[in-house]
Amino acid sequence: MLPPGCSVLIAAIDTIAVVGTRFEIAELFVGQSASGADATIKLTATLILVGASFFMSDAVQNIAAGSLRGSKDTRVPLLC
Repeated sequence: MLPPGCSVLIAAIDTIAVVGTRFEIAELFVGQSASGADATIKLTATLILVGASFFMSDAVQNIAAGSLRGSKDTRVPLLC
């Protein structure tokens, strides 16, 4: 099992990798041959930024839920 700091570090590395390659990721799905591809790739890259911001909050949430499960407190995650 990884310590919480490692999980946050991995999520940060994933976020940086996705943000750094967001245009390449968009091109994989859109391609350059489609009409209006440049505008679509720009919009897709912007939306990928929004999605990448989820990595950090999800990592912190998973760490907190795991800590509560370890202390046998499963009501708080159930209610949230």
